Amino acid sequence: MQLIAAGNIVVAAILAKNPPRRPETKFIIEDSPCFVGVNKNEPRLIAKVNDAIAQAKKDGTLNTMSKKWFGQRLPRRCNARTASAMAYQLEFGNLTQYAGMFASGTATTLALAAVSTALGVTVGVLGAVGRSSKHAWVRGTVGGYVEAIHNTPFIVQLFFVFFGLPALGIHLSDYVAAILVMTLNLGAYSIEIIRAGISAVPRGHHEAAASLAMSPGEAFRHVVLPQALAKVFPALTSQIVITILGSTVVSQISVPDLTYATSYIQSRNFRAFETCFFITSAYLVITLLLRMALNAAGRRLFAHNRSIAR
Repeated sequence: MQLIAAGNIVVAAILAKNPPRRPETKFIIEDSPCFVGVNKNEPRLIAKVNDAIAQAKKDGTLNTMSKKWFGQRLPRRCNARTASAMAYQLEFGNLTQYAGMFASGTATTLALAAVSTALGVTVGVLGAVGRSSKHAWVRGTVGGYVEAIHNTPFIVQLFFVFFGLPALGIHLSDYVAAILVMTLNLGAYSIEIIRAGISAVPRGHHEAAASLAMSPGEAFRHVVLPQALAKVFPALTSQIVITILGSTVVSQISVPDLTYATSYIQSRNFRAFETCFFITSAYLVITLLLRMALNAAGRRLFAHNRSIAR
């Protein structure tokens, strides 16, 4: 046995040429498990490999190899184990040192969600009015926007804005690009949801508002829109949650959200299961709390309307 793992050896060999950046044994060995792949149908070979590992550990060969390639002995926690003894050990405690990064990523995710939700619903309301316009060009423009968003992937929209627009001289920061795309995406879906709510408001309510000398704009703001939002609020809430969950792709343009933090941390601690389990739990908690908060807000804002579930 003359090597520990090809990948680690290459890293060590390259970095060894640059003394100021000498590789850390803990990072290369202790936090980066190495395995010897053997066909499970070859028990004799497995036994020989296990014997070789056990013997190398016993007679100091592994330490000699570590000194040769890394300039120091194996760390005490680093144990060479045979195939029969190897099993994945959960170490959630390793994540505590990254609590600050997780918190920062969560804050970024929530900030993106808050801004894009406010802007997206606003776009939805204005677009719903446009879809009901008497002017064909307005209906066509809004309809084209809705179809373009509905029939293209979120990540493609994000790449188009962040990587494509600069070719036309339009440069947006990662945060602005993320918020813009999330807003446009939520807005497109909200338009159809809110339009359905507007259509569900009885025609007699429009006439009643007119009989009270309300202008069309006043009737829409005070009579039609509140009822429309009340009727579709559950669907709108679900769409907001879906948009937030879909926003995980903004990490692809280096927005340091929760997914970005998770990818960075997993690449450092090599604890994929623990890190991914944490982010899954985090998103589950965030979306459940958000849904509860929105439902509570809906019940309070539209308490007079039976369409809001109690």
